[in-house]
Amino acid sequence: KIFNKAARILWRSKISDHQCGFKAMKKNIFLSLLDEMGYDSTFSRRWFWDTELLLRAQKNKYKIKEIPIKWQDRAKEKAWFIFLWHEFRIIFYILRNFRKFK
Repeated sequence: KIFNKAARILWRSKISDHQCGFKAMKKNIFLSLLDEMGYDSTFSRRWFWDTELLLRAQKNKYKIKEIPIKWQDRAKEKAWFIFLWHEFRIIFYILRNFRKFK
């Protein structure tokens, strides 16, 4: 919830959930967005990948439709702090590329 709120504030995003769910689009639009994003050979985007895809789609004025679904969470991760530390490095990717998504 915090990440989605931050994305809406930082990038003026209209999307309510930037990471969860199925994403479908026309092949030519998808390939165009991938070309714009560029290949991430160091995998520095990590879980920000789908957020960036949606932010770029929004920036390019593609129509985005969110369809709510019922979601059942998996069991709580016991070592959530390990996950946070592991994913912490995407912050540097976001900071380096912040202006690209505005």
